Amino acid sequence: AKWSVSPSSNTLIDARKDSAFILFGAEGNYTVTAAYANFIANSSVSVIDSVYIDSAMYTSMLVPGETIKISVYNWGNYVDTTSRTGLLFIANTTSSYNCSNTHLLSEIVPDGNGYVIKYNGVRVPGDCIEGTTQPGVPDYVFPISDGSSRLTIVVNSITYSGKIIKTGNSFAIDWPYKNGVTIWPDSL
Repeated sequence: AKWSVSPSSNTLIDARKDSAFILFGAEGNYTVTAAYANFIANSSVSVIDSVYIDSAMYTSMLVPGETIKISVYNWGNYVDTTSRTGLLFIANTTSSYNCSNTHLLSEIVPDGNGYVIKYNGVRVPGDCIEGTTQPGVPDYVFPISDGSSRLTIVVNSITYSGKIIKTGNSFAIDWPYKNGVTIWPDSL
């Protein structure tokens, strides 16, 4: 199937044969289209500025002194797109939390010439699976323009600042921290 979204700005499609993962980067009304041979299917999607929260879930704060380890991937290497480039940040805590199906909460906020990623706590589901985990979350930062962009990460009200430098399809991350928040690799 060939997938498309209208309007396409602030969207990212990860198509896999007969299914697709679509990231909507801004609120609004969209039309998702799947086309295969002479068959076309449309679906309307309304994105609002809120997140559904299951009442059986609860949020827990990060432990004091939590360290976040981030692995970075060039999103353009994994998605068939020539008009958008960005980075995939996969963040994990270094501390373990109860329930093996707990995940890290995050929020990305565009900030003028940069991005702010906030790690706000962990979400513990109502159907807790016994065990512990170092919860994680994937975050997509896109589009990233050529040149230098600020990167700010906030963990437990502590702010860390660096830069993303994009040249063509290559990225460098200027990140001076060895503790609190670590990012690897620093060039892609």
